[in-house]
Amino acid sequence: MTATTNIEVAQVNLHHATAASAVIASRFLSDNLGILLIQEPWVYRGEVRGLNTRTSKVIWDLSSERPRSCVVVRNDIDFFCISEFLTQDLVAVQVKDKEGADFVLAAAYFPGETTTAPPNEIHHLMEYCRRNKLPLVLGCDANAHHTEWGSTDCNARGESLLEFIISNNLSIENVGCEPTFITSTRREVLDITLCNELMSGLISQWRVSKEPSMSDHRIIRFAMKVEVKDLLLVRIPRNTKWDVFRETLELNISRVRQVGSDATPLGLESRLAATNQFIIDAYHCGCPLKSTTKRQGCPWWTSKLSVLRKSVRRLFNKAKRTGNWEEYRQHLTTYNKEIRSAKTSSFRKFCENVSSTPEAARLHKALARGKTDTALAIKRSDGTYTTNADERAMALLLEHFPETIRDDQIPPVVAHKPDRSDWTAAKNLFNADSIKWALASFSKYKSPGADGIFPALLQQGGQALLPYLVGLMRDSLALSYIPSPWRIARVIFIPKVGRKDYSLAKSFRPISLTSFMLKGMEKIIDNHIRSNALKVTPLHANQHAYRAGRSTNTALYQLTAERTRWRTMRLRYVLS
Repeated sequence: MTATTNIEVAQVNLHHATAASAVIASRFLSDNLGILLIQEPWVYRGEVRGLNTRTSKVIWDLSSERPRSCVVVRNDIDFFCISEFLTQDLVAVQVKDKEGADFVLAAAYFPGETTTAPPNEIHHLMEYCRRNKLPLVLGCDANAHHTEWGSTDCNARGESLLEFIISNNLSIENVGCEPTFITSTRREVLDITLCNELMSGLISQWRVSKEPSMSDHRIIRFAMKVEVKDLLLVRIPRNTKWDVFRETLELNISRVRQVGSDATPLGLESRLAATNQFIIDAYHCGCPLKSTTKRQGCPWWTSKLSVLRKSVRRLFNKAKRTGNWEEYRQHLTTYNKEIRSAKTSSFRKFCENVSSTPEAARLHKALARGKTDTALAIKRSDGTYTTNADERAMALLLEHFPETIRDDQIPPVVAHKPDRSDWTAAKNLFNADSIKWALASFSKYKSPGADGIFPALLQQGGQALLPYLVGLMRDSLALSYIPSPWRIARVIFIPKVGRKDYSLAKSFRPISLTSFMLKGMEKIIDNHIRSNALKVTPLHANQHAYRAGRSTNTALYQLTAERTRWRTMRLRYVLS
């Protein structure tokens, strides 16, 4: 494992405090932390709150009503949660470095009511790392005393934990005897950072932060000498220079004719491939790659909070020296209230700026999504778990699309020789006006299919692109042939809200994203059927599928109404 750059890690027990969650979330953004190992997070209705940011994922045991451990991981770090070690008091994630080597980080809470430490799950985690030769970092609130890690005394739990540490050849990364737990009456080292032999030497700069944590426990910071993948260069579609896009497209699109104009499936495939390529090339010219910044500001942090934070830090240090905690408590309460006020004001301002129905719908969907997460390992039918992204994707595909990933599967090809009526129908359906209407009905920046072409590219193509789209759609309908790029879907698996176990493939719903050229073609045909055939021969009144304003709910309502009506009639008959 190459040690060239550092991942900054923070470890803290939040004591279920909302203000403590806000402080560590703010530090995560402003200090560009990579991973947070959290004990006793703020929990509301079984969901860890206050730690979510735009640049991170939060992992905890969704089946627990009151989880006592969670891990926060920055988005650019490649990881997955080891579902075997996902409990109320333990969360373990397996991270991949830039060279492809894996290592494990875990957050653990050792319950204080037991006489020995650590819990059995920790023993199993050690065995897992030993068996798979994985480096391990374990950040824990041990609730155990021993002078080996800086405590003022020793107790039975501390002796038990030290015996476990020695027998598993672990190293204690704590430096010095700076207390990690401080109240007005007590100072103790309860929070420990452990690592196994394979991680030895890769942890540096371990220290207890002077940052006011708003919890009885203080924040621990350390660096891991591990190189993660570089931030990917990205294109931001909304920043596209459309004049450059159109100019480049107009310059190159005419070369599609050089590919061939024969009305055959092979000719259609060739022309579509060339058209797609010229659109993507023009997009790349109009929207070059850009690097994203790692460090981001906290949206609700204010200058007043910065002043209060400095004041609280100064008074905390003074209270430790003098033993007078009253002034510190007063300023801490003020700091706490100001944090709550700043977060409330920021969110209220954000909601007031929501001015359109789509924005409101996205906000509602985000709030309703709840505690789902997609970073868990998937449990296979034989009881084993996936260990990387490829295995996870295969497990989900096998569950939801079992017939589509067979190696020996060859799609059937039906040769159709179009006659004059086929070409006439295609010509009547697809023209510049109908295609422009269909494309304009799509939101500009909807997620594209596998071809990478989103609606704005087709809409901005203008008169230069329309003739080629007309030809492609006419040929496809007349030949009764769907080109292979239109048959490929990009599948995204969305967690189903309300499921308790997201290690099961059935807890996800597949969303298939297909080409917007094909969607435009379908929309034109659908409009033709609705405005012509269905006016002459309408669908049956009991048909609920594939109809606007109808759904499973309306079908169930109709069935319930019919049963109620028959029961009423039967009761009247009996009474008569």
